[in-house]
Amino acid sequence: MNEYLVVYQPYQTHKCFPSIHIWPEILSMLKVRDETKKGSFAVYRFSSTGEPKVCRIVHCRNVYWLEDKYGNFLEGRMG
Repeated sequence: MNEYLVVYQPYQTHKCFPSIHIWPEILSMLKVRDETKKGSFAVYRFSSTGEPKVCRIVHCRNVYWLEDKYGNFLEGRMG
């Protein structure tokens, strides 16, 4: 499984908390965030050059997946 850098910023806080996670962990974090409606996430994938690239989190009818900036599917479950 791929590992991603997740940067979480709690609701009404200016601190960011970076950590490395795999997709199932990110998915559970997203579900909790949607239930509580608090906090924000940024997900990054490391390229072969070692630079992080932003991933887009897509949510549609209780299904989540990650896409790159061009809309290509990375991980998760497509509807």
